[in-house]
Order: sequence, then structure tokens, then C-alpha cells
Amino acid sequence: CSYCGKQFKIQFLLTQHLRTHTGIKPFKCKQCDKRYYSASSLRNHQQKHNTNADRFKCEICERRFVYKNSLKLHIATHSEEKPFVCNICGKSFKQNVTLQGHLGQHKGIKYGCELCGQKFKERSSIYRHMQLHTGVKPFHCEKCGKAFSRKGNLKEHMSIHEPKTVQTLYNCSACNKQYKHRPSIHKHLRV
Repeated sequence: CSYCGKQFKIQFLLTQHLRTHTGIKPFKCKQCDKRYYSASSLRNHQQKHNTNADRFKCEICERRFVYKNSLKLHIATHSEEKPFVCNICGKSFKQNVTLQGHLGQHKGIKYGCELCGQKFKERSSIYRHMQLHTGVKPFHCEKCGKAFSRKGNLKEHMSIHEPKTVQTLYNCSACNKQYKHRPSIHKHLRV
């Protein structure tokens, strides 16, 4: 291996090993879009889809869900239809949970998830939370295709595609603790 010097007797094993350095994951799961370095890793991953746990399947994209309600919410993301209408201002929404959050603005109450009951103070928080139920991952890596539900997770992921040069560290001037990511040190400094 030209990256780390590890030796292999079989070319195939070297090729597979090189992917760990380049970040190339050519093997993609058709059910959830996760990607893997090797066919065997993909097969191991696909075993979890073969269980009865993910028994509700989206007929549009073939994604599978454990709960029927999660599938219903997910299916709504494929449509432009907005059947849930606010009776106060007339604004329409794709999902009832989004309408309920909107109604909270008129009443001055918190946003609540109708699937699990969790409460949120801000609309953006319930949107992020609902991505867990719907499986929507709008942020895609242009290098390997991996998808993320949050922009911050995509940004963090992108570091695996950068050359392994000197890692920039952010140091706390008060305690000398080091952080790899700027938001982490900002969070630390607030505490």
C-alpha cells in the first residue's frame, strides 16, 4: 500500500484496502443508501434489512420502516400535495405534525411530535426531530453519495475525503483542551 506500507499477497485485498485511504465506497445499499468499502460489508449490512423489523416499505423509493406511521410520514415527502390547512391563516402543510407546530405559533405553545410526544420550543427543532421518523436525508456528500439528515453531520463527514495532512486543532486558552472542530470549542467556551 502506497499510503501506509501494508503488504498484501492478493491484488484484490490491496484494492479493497486502498478504499479505506481514499474514502471510495462503491458498494451501495439499495434500501437505505448507505455505502461500503467491500461487497462483504454490504452483505453484512443488508442482513439487518432482511429481518422483520423493517416490514413497512415505501413503494416509491423502496426505503423500509419499522413503524407504519413513519412510512406514512415518509411517503408525504414524495408528494407536493399539502392537505393540512391552518383554519386561522390558511397556510397549508404536507404533514399534520407540521400544521400542529404552526398552530402552536398562533396559540403561543410549544411544538409537539404526534408520533412520540416529544416537545420542542422551536419549529426548526421539530423539523430536525421529524427527520428521524421520516428518514429524510437531504444533505448528500458529492464525493461518495452518503446522505445525512443534518448539514453539520455532512460537514463533519467531508473531513474523511480531505488528505490526511496536519490536523488543525482549536485550543481552549483557559484549560488547554483541544478540539478538532470549531463548533466544539465554541460549545466548550459557553460552558
